[in-house]
Order: sequence, then C-alpha cells, then structure tokens
Amino acid sequence: MEWTIRLAADGNGEFGAVMSGRPILLRFAAVSGDLEAQSALLDATIRLGRVASPATVVPIAIAQVHALRAVLARSRGRSRKALLALAARAAEFTGWMAQETGDAAAANWWTDRAVEFAVEYGDRDLAEYANVRRALVTLYDGRAKQTVELAERVRAMHAISPRVRWLAALRAAQGHALAGEATLCASAIEHAHTL
Repeated sequence: MEWTIRLAADGNGEFGAVMSGRPILLRFAAVSGDLEAQSALLDATIRLGRVASPATVVPIAIAQVHALRAVLARSRGRSRKALLALAARAAEFTGWMAQETGDAAAANWWTDRAVEFAVEYGDRDLAEYANVRRALVTLYDGRAKQTVELAERVRAMHAISPRVRWLAALRAAQGHALAGEATLCASAIEHAHTL
C-alpha cells in the first residue's frame, strides 16, 4: 500500500492512501503549538537520531519542521522568535540526518532552511555555521578546495562566536589535509587552538 502526504506552508495538508482499491483522503490543518512540547519532541527526535537509522529519522524530522513552520504562520512577538530558533535547530538537524543518508543535496537544502529561520530571528552564528556544515558536505564529497573556501569565509569573521570560528578552523584543516597541504593544515589547527 502506498501512502502520500502533502504539506503546505500554511500548515494545511493531506494524507492519502489506497485501501481495498478505494482512495482515502484525510485533510488536516495546523493549530497553535506548545513551544515546550515542540522542544521536547525535537530533543526526543535527536535522541532517536543517535540510535536509529537516519533513513528512519528523516521523515520524522521533516514532519516536525513542517509543524513548526505551520505554527510560525500564526505566531507573533517573542513566541515567534522562540519558534524560529526551534525551527532553525530542527531544520539543521534534518540536514544532518539527510547527510547521514548520503544525500548531499538534501543536506544542503535543509541547511538553507535552517539559515532562513535563523536569519529571520537574528542568529548570525547559526547562519554562518551553515557554511561550516556545507564545508563538511563538500569534505565528504572529496572537494578539498570548496571545503577550505567555505571554512575560511567563516573563520575570517570576527563578529561570530569563537566556537563557530573554531569549528570553521577545524574544517579548514580537514580540507587542507584532504588536499595534501600539510603546512596549511597545521596552521589551521594552530588557529583552532587559539580560539
């Protein structure tokens, strides 16, 4: 039996299946969400991602980002900012899981969604951290030059947190190592130690 689900930006959607030769259709719509419950659900999904196959976790994570996106359409003020932060975190996690399945394009797509949420609520660190994530994707694809370029762009920014710059320095070192550039690799590692 094949199942299909359609998720619209406004929170509406449909679930469909064929049973006994007859299609069934269930329509649903988003309602206000409890931030604490949504956060607990994301934490549980992240824990699941540590022990289950990424292919099992990806659909769950996607559904959670959709639920948050739907609630965002109806939120304002401080609650909206908190929901945006949670949605950014959920989308970033979904990107991780997509990458773990070996789908670099999906990983980058979800990372871009995380950046959109982060930019809206003003989190420059997460927006720049996305380049560190993209550098990891290019590293796994064996593209040393792109890895270093993405990481160096972040490493040079002084307005973001030392932690994100530290991660960027480590990613740059990995890119240099992949390219066989031992001196540049050592220099990037040394820079990471200073952060």
